[in-house]
Amino acid sequence: VVLLARNIVDHRNLVEKDKQLGIINAISAIYDSTFLLHLDTLEIEGINMSPAIAKIFAEHSEAYDFMDTVCRDIVSPESREAVVGLVDISTLRERMEGVPYLAAEVRDCRGAWYSLQVVPQHRDEQGRLESVVVATHNISMVKHAEELSYQDKLTGLRNRNYLESRGDSLVNEDLPVSVIMLDCNYLKRTNDIYGHEMGDELLRRTASVLRRVAGADYLPMRHGGDEFLLIFPHIPEHVFIKRLEQIRATVQALHMIEYPDLHLTVSIGGVYGACPLDPGIRQADKLLYQAKECRNKCITAAFSAEEAEKPK
Repeated sequence: VVLLARNIVDHRNLVEKDKQLGIINAISAIYDSTFLLHLDTLEIEGINMSPAIAKIFAEHSEAYDFMDTVCRDIVSPESREAVVGLVDISTLRERMEGVPYLAAEVRDCRGAWYSLQVVPQHRDEQGRLESVVVATHNISMVKHAEELSYQDKLTGLRNRNYLESRGDSLVNEDLPVSVIMLDCNYLKRTNDIYGHEMGDELLRRTASVLRRVAGADYLPMRHGGDEFLLIFPHIPEHVFIKRLEQIRATVQALHMIEYPDLHLTVSIGGVYGACPLDPGIRQADKLLYQAKECRNKCITAAFSAEEAEKPK
């Protein structure tokens, strides 16, 4: 009876090990670097490592030393916090409870993008996690294709596809968001009189204006056709009004040198303190078209702060 029970246990252990080996082999086949991390002993077992990772492992085999060296020598500065948070051994067991894996997208120092994943590998009889598989997969081509799909070819700004895919990540639900919608006046007339090449130049110049106003803090987008969008996740009202005036002044200072009678003019709709994002965009769009109805040679804008519409 004892031998029979032992055989059953051994068979179950063998089946479990075969299953674990299958998981490791499957991961190793598609991932650039793969290694086992034992959480109790902090031992690392190299399974399939890139030359750069293998070189570091040969000189720094202790888990914390290995992770620190990889972050310093391989991972780009802007991705180091994400890597450190993902593979934080002190909290890994707790974070792995109830989830099939943990993942993050990070860049290396050469600009290549990688998917970094942590997958449970083995648990003891009480279900306590003992080891994990850490794996990296090059996703640079996927990220490049994603970037192209998010960029407007004519102006170089982000496009509506980006807004629909990543809009929620641009704002904090706990803070009000402010929006500026901007529309190029007379684009159709420009195309009809001077041709589409000049109309394209008008759109590019409008994009240039928005880049200047947005600076490094905010993201301008081409919303579609001759409409542009600026989103301000959190900004004081007086600064928001200043941004509107900056757009107005910058546009007024620009004109087509080759065609002195063709001036770049826009209509603007601005909403301060909207929450959440989608209603704010719709309100700004509504104010934009109110402004277009009374447009002339001057720049026109409509402004709303907390539901109170105040023409500017």
